[in-house]
Amino acid sequence: MTPSVENPPIKAIAFDWGGVLIEDPAPGVLRLLTVRFQCTREELVPHLAVYMDDFQRGFVSEEQFLTNLAVRLNRPNIEKPFWKEALKGVYREQTVVHDIAWSLRKRGYVIGLITNTEMPARDFHLECNYDFFDARIFSCEEGIIKPEKGIYTLMAKRLNVANNELLIIDDKRENIEGAINAGAFGIIYKNPKQLAAELVSYGISISV
Repeated sequence: MTPSVENPPIKAIAFDWGGVLIEDPAPGVLRLLTVRFQCTREELVPHLAVYMDDFQRGFVSEEQFLTNLAVRLNRPNIEKPFWKEALKGVYREQTVVHDIAWSLRKRGYVIGLITNTEMPARDFHLECNYDFFDARIFSCEEGIIKPEKGIYTLMAKRLNVANNELLIIDDKRENIEGAINAGAFGIIYKNPKQLAAELVSYGISISV
């Protein structure tokens, strides 16, 4: 969504994690879950849909989440911590997007992270020691998830800007629609060159 002339300039930019700053880890983690539970993707996915929301809101622990899946699948439980190690195994940084985030910060924009993620994944993220974020929102800490309006308002508050001074970059259309409904702006991420081109519409010029 391109800002109109009546809107103030963008002051803050918040990036999604999986699918933007890193390659989407979900397919790889899903594959590893099917191996550990000895089930098919088709068997697993409907049960993930039941329990993932609460896991990403921080309402259930990893242990309870995996137990719930084991019961629904009628399979033995995964007894040792799984989630962080699975994420590490499929983790791939989008280095060009990291460079864009750094460049934006050097230009004076405040930079945020806004991600629907689980406690073990949050712990792994913090271990990576990224140092270009001025604020981070993990859904599992706040009890709210994208595309709910409250998470975008909270991001703006943490970055000390108004909602209409905040630009969200996310790979999922519904999350960008949620940002727009909250009064912010958004770019649906596809690739670094496309992102750089769309930033221009907000008066932000970045070379990739």
